[in-house]
Amino acid sequence: MVDLDAVFNEGENTAIIRDIIRKVSCPVQVGGAIRSMEKVHSWMEAGAGRVVIATAAVKYPHLVKAAATAVGVSEKSLRDWHAKFAPKPNPCGEDASLEELREENKRLRQQLKRAELEREILKKATAYFAKESL
Repeated sequence: MVDLDAVFNEGENTAIIRDIIRKVSCPVQVGGAIRSMEKVHSWMEAGAGRVVIATAAVKYPHLVKAAATAVGVSEKSLRDWHAKFAPKPNPCGEDASLEELREENKRLRQQLKRAELEREILKKATAYFAKESL
């Protein structure tokens, strides 16, 4: 579950996501505005199966190391995993061709469209589970 409201600074759905974690029998992966170890610990204590550190991994690299250490993953393992699985960067900078810029723009628009769709799905799920808990 990704709390897109939290990502876009439009509130949080923490209580509802915690309720979902309690009510379902499968592990729930939680993400969205995970910018501190306090948030990581909070979700783990709530029973999240995994906590996803996405944008914050780029903005606050120390957070990834701290989170890995907290769950017993060594820095070497983290670096090895990153080297093996992280996509190779494909920068589109000042020297990019017009076609490369158009492709990057197209990719970013697709990502935005998907994020907006996921946000709508989360809103509907939130409303459903809120209604169920009454």
